Amino acid sequence: MIIGAGLSEKGSKELFLVAAIASLLFWFIEANWKTFQLSYYSRIKCIESYFADPDNVSINPLQIYKFWGSSNKKCNKRRVFYVMWWPTVMLPHVILFAGGILLYQLISYGVTCVIPPD
Repeated sequence: MIIGAGLSEKGSKELFLVAAIASLLFWFIEANWKTFQLSYYSRIKCIESYFADPDNVSINPLQIYKFWGSSNKKCNKRRVFYVMWWPTVMLPHVILFAGGILLYQLISYGVTCVIPPD
């Protein structure tokens, strides 16, 4: 929506930077959320192992918070930047970010992308 406003007659090239920065922030939030979800995987594996073979695997019920906390502490904070590049996390944010930067640069160098009014 911001990119569309930047392309209008009254728009400015700075709107493309706003769109790029907003997309980058949402991309980072998406990566943080994915690492939050990944912290549940150790407990999920434990529960699935129990249901696959209940006679050979013991399980303590109601331990989600404990498992999540220990798994999240083991998580390296740089993991967020690794997860950012997963296709399911980076799309569509990377396209909007790159597009906003590209449009800003094009207009800065004199390429006009203004849509004339009707």
